[in-house]
Amino acid sequence: MKLLSMCAAALTLSGFAVASETDYSSFDRDIEALVSGRLADEGGPSISGYAQIRYMSSSDVTVGGNDLGGFAVPRARVIFKGERQGYGYKVQVDFASGTLLKDAYVDIPINNISARAGLFRSAFSRSGSSSSATMFFIDRTEVGNLFLTRDAGVMFHGTFDQLSFFLSLMNGTDGAGDELNTVIRVAFNFMGAGIGSTEGAYGGPDELSGTASISMYDDGEATDGSAILIEAHVANSQYSAGLELFDADDAGVSATPGFAAGTLASDDATAMALYGTYMLTPDQWELGLRFQDMDDADDTSIMELGVNRYLDGHNLKYSIGYRSISSDDAALEVDMIQLQLQVAF
Repeated sequence: MKLLSMCAAALTLSGFAVASETDYSSFDRDIEALVSGRLADEGGPSISGYAQIRYMSSSDVTVGGNDLGGFAVPRARVIFKGERQGYGYKVQVDFASGTLLKDAYVDIPINNISARAGLFRSAFSRSGSSSSATMFFIDRTEVGNLFLTRDAGVMFHGTFDQLSFFLSLMNGTDGAGDELNTVIRVAFNFMGAGIGSTEGAYGGPDELSGTASISMYDDGEATDGSAILIEAHVANSQYSAGLELFDADDAGVSATPGFAAGTLASDDATAMALYGTYMLTPDQWELGLRFQDMDDADDTSIMELGVNRYLDGHNLKYSIGYRSISSDDAALEVDMIQLQLQVAF
């Protein structure tokens, strides 16, 4: 009897051994879905995440005395999401450089609006507040980089027909001090049902849709540290396009900057970003172009070209990006090629 059991076990294992890689992947995904669903049924969180592996090359950037030409893992995220009696929650951790808490918040239902409390990003900029997993371009816009910082606070959000509003009250530059960072954003779906936070045409609606918004920022700790952003985006399943117009006062913006540290934040600049993408092959190949003008004293501008190959939407894709920064300041001029593989689970 024992021998028969051992033979049966061996035959079962041999079946797994000769199964194709595709069969095993399908089985693995079924198990993960079952476990995730079981956790959700029992009041536990659903588990998801993604990883990005990137290669960067540039003769204008040096690392250890050599030209840039190497690999990096910019993001390795695990996300826990769930709900308890109508209260949604999310915890996101990034393991790319140690263990870093990214999001930790609770969504509280309040009649026709909701309130978010905890650690999160404000909704000032679509590029800055969207998930890096659903971007078409490898890099965000410079305005998006400028407002990328997560902070502790509360945000109120409501939608009324075609109009949505976001009001964030966050700690700001003085931390837990009594001067708060305030962000207000009002968005209007001027065409169709509007567009979501996914960048590009992939997954877009069949009919052309559009959303316009205006955002205002003020940091109570910084004297006159305020800014205004006007955006308009359109998209369908074949192409997408959008525009950012950003204006900061002389005191600049108190936020963690990207490349724009010395440009957007100091010269009372009116920066502009303009982009367009086109689906070359439906749901497979998408091409995009983006131009940014920093309107700074050095006449800095950025031109970017991107190509995405979707194997399973944003869950599995290859991205190729070319980024060229032109400026009267030679130290800012950079040409860079980036290749990126993204896998989500």
